[in-house]
This record gives sequence, C-alpha cells and structure tokens, in this order.
Amino acid sequence: MANVLKERAAKVEDAYRLLQGNKDGLGNIPGILRQLISLKVWEGYDWNGEEVKFTTFREFVETPPPHGLGTTVAELVGFCKKYPEIADLVDQTVQEQMPDYEPPKGVYNIHTPKKRPSGTSFQRSLRQLRYLAETDVKARKLREQVFKGEISPSRALMELGKQKRRYAVAPTPDAVIEFVMKHLTPAQRKKIIDGLK
Repeated sequence: MANVLKERAAKVEDAYRLLQGNKDGLGNIPGILRQLISLKVWEGYDWNGEEVKFTTFREFVETPPPHGLGTTVAELVGFCKKYPEIADLVDQTVQEQMPDYEPPKGVYNIHTPKKRPSGTSFQRSLRQLRYLAETDVKARKLREQVFKGEISPSRALMELGKQKRRYAVAPTPDAVIEFVMKHLTPAQRKKIIDGLK
C-alpha cells in the first residue's frame, strides 16, 4: 500500500506542476488525468509522510495545493476538449460520486441519470451520448467517432435526433435576411413574409 500511496503522490505532483506551470505545456494533462483517475488518488496518497485522503475526485481537484490541484472540474474538462475520451472519463468519475437525487416529475427517462446534473454543455453532451451508447448501436459508433476526434459530441447528438441544430443570428435586419436566404427554402421564406403582413 505504501508504494501505491507514493505513486499516487508522484502523479498528483506531476499534475499540479503542469497546471501551475507553463500553460503552453498542458498537452500532458489528459494523460496525467487518466492516471490520477485510474489510480484513484483521492482515496489517499502520501504527501511528505502525511496520508492525504478525499471523499471525492471533485474535492481533490478543488482543494488548494499542495494537497489538491486547486482548480475546477470544468477547467480540467476544458483542457481535454481535444481528448473527449478523457473529458468523458473525468465527467463520469464526478457523476458517479455525486449523491442520488430524484429529478422533477416527468423529466426522468432512460437516458437521464439519477444524479444531480453538473458541468459544461460539452460535458452534458458527452454524458448524454454515454447513456445513449449503453443501449443504442448507432450511438456507440458515434461515440467512438467522437473519441477519435472525427465529430463533436453535439454533432453526434444531432445525428441521433437528440439535439436540434442552433444558429446564432445577430439581431439586425441584414443578418436575419442573410440567414433566411442561406438556410431557408423558398416555401419557408414565403411563410415568414406572410406572417409579417
């Protein structure tokens, strides 16, 4: 057990140095995060002869150094956007450690976990895709494409019909006209014109 505690401590120190040091050298963060999670460092590690333990991974991440990483889960996920598999692993670890809660009546379905939702839209998209992949072959294939970096989690959900495409249009007549001409059919344009009369 002493070797495990020391190995965990070494990985915590590596992660802390990467996060606090040169922000350009964050390319190693995804690999370090995978190691921190696989070693379950929050369960305890040896820090200069003192055993440090946390209840959850989130608590470990948010605790100021030298015992924790002194950052947020959202920031770690942000570092891993180019590595969706690691971002998903971080999110899954955090979600599994959250207390159960009952969603509002009528909201819960097979794809909604009985955990308190948290995180960024990127995390929520990864999470929804993870739950869909448990029962849907197409979702599993799309999830693999996401992990390979071929498509985004949002795009995968759109292909599954679970997310609508959203457009941002500046609130100016010229921007609205440009959008309408580019994205709508003549029949849709006519309907808008008729509705404005």
